Amino acid sequence: MEAKHSNELNYSDGSFDNEPFLVPQDIRLRKSGWCSRVAVLRAATAASITLLVLTVLSFTIPQFIEHRHNIALEAHNCGNSTKEALANDCVFDVLNFAWTPRACFDVETYEESYNGSLERGPFLWSLGRRGADPITQDLEQLGRLDVVYTTHRFHVEHCAYSFKVLNRAAVNNDAPLPRWIGFSEHSEHCERTLVMGGKHDWEKIDLQVTMIYGACGRMSRLKGTEPVFKFLDTTAG
Repeated sequence: MEAKHSNELNYSDGSFDNEPFLVPQDIRLRKSGWCSRVAVLRAATAASITLLVLTVLSFTIPQFIEHRHNIALEAHNCGNSTKEALANDCVFDVLNFAWTPRACFDVETYEESYNGSLERGPFLWSLGRRGADPITQDLEQLGRLDVVYTTHRFHVEHCAYSFKVLNRAAVNNDAPLPRWIGFSEHSEHCERTLVMGGKHDWEKIDLQVTMIYGACGRMSRLKGTEPVFKFLDTTAG
C-alpha cells in the first residue's frame, strides 16, 4: 500500500511543542514581534549612551573652554618696561600706577574714580622724597617713570578704586581684573590704609610708588601670594 503523500506542512516536529499550533503567518508575526523588541532595545541603549556622552560633554567642554580662555587671558601682560607695555597695547592706569592689559582694564570704573579724584584736585607728585623736585600730574610723563613720590590721599583713593574694581568683577561673573588687585593680601593692605587714613596728613608727600607692569587674572583662580606691593610709606625714612 503506497504511502499517502500530503502537501500539508507539518509543524508538529517538536519545534513548537509548548506553543499552540501556528500557521506560517503566525510565525512571521512572532518573529517580527521579537525583531521589533530587539530594535527597540537597541534604540533605547543607543539613546542612553548618547545621553550619557552628551551629559559628560556638557560638563567637560565648558570646563575645557574656560581653561583655554583663562590661559589666553593670563597671557595678557605688559612686560617689564614702558616700551614693552606700549608694544603690548597696555593702558596706563594712574590710580594703580600701573600699566594694565586692555583685556582686564575696567574703563568705566577707572574714568568714574579718576574724574572723581580730579574734583578734589590733582594729586601732588615729586621725583624725590618729601616733595623734592615736584612735577605736575602729567599722565604721559608719569607713565614713563619707574619710581615717583606722592601723597597719602593718593593711597586712599587708590584703595577705594581697587575695591570698586573688585566689586564689579565679582558681580559680573568673575570678570577679568588686574592680578595684583585680586589677591587677598592687597585687600587687607588697603583695608588697613583706609582705617588708618585719618592719622595721616593727606596732602603730605610721604608715599613712594613703583610702577607695576601688570597681567590679567580672575579672582576665582588667584591662589597664594604675589609680591606686588609697590607703595612704601616714607614717613619714617
